Formats: sequence, structure tokens, C-alpha cells
Amino acid sequence: MKEIENNQWIANYRTDQPHFGLERMVELLALRGNPHLKLKVIHIGGTNGKGSTIAFLKKMLEKLGLRVGAFSSPYLIHYTDQISINGESIPEAKLETLMADYQSLLEGEAVANLQGTTEFEIITAIAYDYFASEQVDVAIMEVGMGGLLDSTNVCQPILTGITTIGLDHVALLGDTLEAIAEQKAGITKQGIPLVTGRIASEALAVIDRIAEGKDAPRFAYGTDYQVSHQKSVVTGEVFDYTSSLRQGRFQTGLLGLHQIE
Repeated sequence: MKEIENNQWIANYRTDQPHFGLERMVELLALRGNPHLKLKVIHIGGTNGKGSTIAFLKKMLEKLGLRVGAFSSPYLIHYTDQISINGESIPEAKLETLMADYQSLLEGEAVANLQGTTEFEIITAIAYDYFASEQVDVAIMEVGMGGLLDSTNVCQPILTGITTIGLDHVALLGDTLEAIAEQKAGITKQGIPLVTGRIASEALAVIDRIAEGKDAPRFAYGTDYQVSHQKSVVTGEVFDYTSSLRQGRFQTGLLGLHQIE
């Protein structure tokens, strides 16, 4: 029962008190040939709305004929839930092989810099590894917690997005919207476009400051694009979208006014 053994092995790296930082991820992925740097990544952070945003984005890119990898967290039943390509979960056999590879690395002799590696770091590294080996056209990576020190934040993305800012994980990220926004905005990269959702002004000011400091072009809700709800139907919400790039009437595939945003 190799699958059960691997699940038990990676569960040993689960912790409620992780030591945040990207050093271990950088080291771990370097030992695997830096697969994360071979990918075109769209990096999505925020408090709420990440899952829906990724679902919509994934479908739009697939409709363009692209091969799209998606990583989300946490898993619902099994680790395979977190990693998919065009809606197909990573095969269990492939996951088992990658887990065995990482187990060999972490249990090897030269792992001094990898002490304290966490379960989430391992599964994130596996996602990058899998997407690179499968040569996806784009990988959509969901931030696990925060952004600045999150394990996913080792990538060099082509686009970043911050959906919303709310008071989440205050013990780790800070107890004000401004403090949390600073952590979430940590995914912003030099010169890389950033899309922001409907965010309170005090949090948005922090994000704007960080984006400006990195010369990151920003596309903001309510300023650069607007939406207006038209009606609810059985299968979703009908809305108008307007921006300098495009305008039109569209319908979501999910119910709820928040899905429009």
C-alpha cells in the first residue's frame, strides 16, 4: 500500500507552528532543477474569492486551447485534489513517484538547510515539479496563507492577483487590514502586472504603495474595470463588464452576487 505509506510520510511534516520563510522552498526546488522557474505562473492571493477566481480563470484559459495547471489548498479528501491539469487531478501513481523522490531528498544526508520543511512546502514543490514535467502552458497557483512568506511565492509570475482583504489568520498575519494587506501584497513582483479586486481603501493604499515601489502595473476594481449586476438566473448571475480593454454582458456559471466580483 505505497499510497498509504506516502500519505503517512508527508503527514509527518504537518505542523501547527511552521517557521515561515522561503529559504527551504528555494533549496528544495533547487535540488529538483528549479521547476518553478520553468513555468508561466499566474499567482492568486487574497482572503476570500481565490477559489472562484481560479475556477473562472482556468476555464477561460482552457477555452483558448491552453493546457492549464492549477494548484489550490487545502485538499478535500486526498492530496490529488490540490493539483490538476485541465480539470484532471494528478494521477495517484505520478503523485506517489514524486512523493518518493522528495522523501529521498529530505531523508538524505545533505539536508541541513531543509530542517523544518512542512507538509505544505512539500506538496507545493510537487505541484511545481509536476506542472513543469507536464509542460503546461500556464500554472495557476493559489496562495496558501498570506503571500510574502507563503511557500508558493518562489515563482516568477507573469501575472498576480489579490481578490479581497479581510481579517484572517490574525495571529500570524497581523490584526489590521493594513498589516494583512502588506503580507498579501508580498506576491507582487518587479514590473509584473497586478489585478486587485474589491478591497477596502486602507488596505488598497498599502497594496498601491508596494506595487508602485516595484513598478508593477495595477488593474484595479472600480477604477480600471467596473461591473454591474443585471439579473439572477437559474445557472448564475448576469452582469455588465466595462474596462478600457473590453466591455460586454456576461454570465457567471456560479450563483451569488459575489461571484461577479
